[in-house]
Amino acid sequence: MTSPIEDALRTALFSVGSSPEDHDDEGFEAAPVRDQGEDAVLFVRHDERGAPEGLVRVHAPLPRPMEISDAIHIGSASLTTAGQGSLPSGKHEFLRIRCTQLHLAEAFKSFLDEIRRKLKQGRYKPLDIVKVTANNWRALLSVAAKEHSAEKLAGLFGELTILDLLLERHGHDVLDTWQGPDSKPQDFRSSYCAIEVKTSFNRSSQTVTVHGLTQLDPPPQSDLFIVLVHVDESAHGAPLDDLIERVRAKGADEEMLSEKLHNLGYVPGNEHNRKSKFQVMSRNTWQVQDDAPGLRWSQLSDRHITGLAGMVKFSFSLSVLGPALTEEEEDKLLSQFMSGEGGNE
Repeated sequence: MTSPIEDALRTALFSVGSSPEDHDDEGFEAAPVRDQGEDAVLFVRHDERGAPEGLVRVHAPLPRPMEISDAIHIGSASLTTAGQGSLPSGKHEFLRIRCTQLHLAEAFKSFLDEIRRKLKQGRYKPLDIVKVTANNWRALLSVAAKEHSAEKLAGLFGELTILDLLLERHGHDVLDTWQGPDSKPQDFRSSYCAIEVKTSFNRSSQTVTVHGLTQLDPPPQSDLFIVLVHVDESAHGAPLDDLIERVRAKGADEEMLSEKLHNLGYVPGNEHNRKSKFQVMSRNTWQVQDDAPGLRWSQLSDRHITGLAGMVKFSFSLSVLGPALTEEEEDKLLSQFMSGEGGNE
């Protein structure tokens, strides 16, 4: 499923001639983004470098240009339009929103898409929407510019693999149970159980690392499970951003998903991070019983180490937990995750 921004970038419905100050006599083509009704405000095009560019029609120019995290430049332009499509001919004021770092082109499209959603709501003037969205994205673009290790990307890939499976069974409400990004001890927590996801490149190993003394303690009156996802970094796999798009397509709230990813230090759209591609080779699940080996906060009598509880890190083999769940038992766990009863299936 493509976004309205992607759809519009594939077309060019009217010609726009640049102002004399731009020294561009040839002009260029742009396309209105759909779902805006008859009076289109947001237009997009590819610039001379092939990077996406946004044009927002306003009544007055921007007082001064804006630079956002060295990735986006916003300036004003008085452009003469040819009168095709929904925009009448003549001179109009536009905000010209340009992506200055090509490897962040996908993140830039997400930025434009947020502007599109706010414009569609119609609560504020276009100029105010662009300025507020730009300020909100300063930190996001700083995070988006980071290149992550394959290990970091694989860990997120494992968590989103489980989120994807839960969305299939329970719909968009399950996104709120992904609580690892909110600094909860386990990655997923419902009233029925908690699931901690571990990801490994080593398919022959069942050794995992536990972070903190509370990770092996289930929430009150709940069961705790550990899912080990073995992934392979392969050209036949998919980048993390593709999995994120799949999760979005299944109804996950865009703003909540973006916030959770940002909390984990990740913003989609960096071309460098797309070079790491993963495929799931296997998935196994163990239940953590009350008498299972391992360090946990509930079993410690000395409460003087409270400040150190989150700093403890140790590794152990999941084999000490006994046999893994069968495929049928794992499927039942995922289907009953929200309430102990079956999901959408």
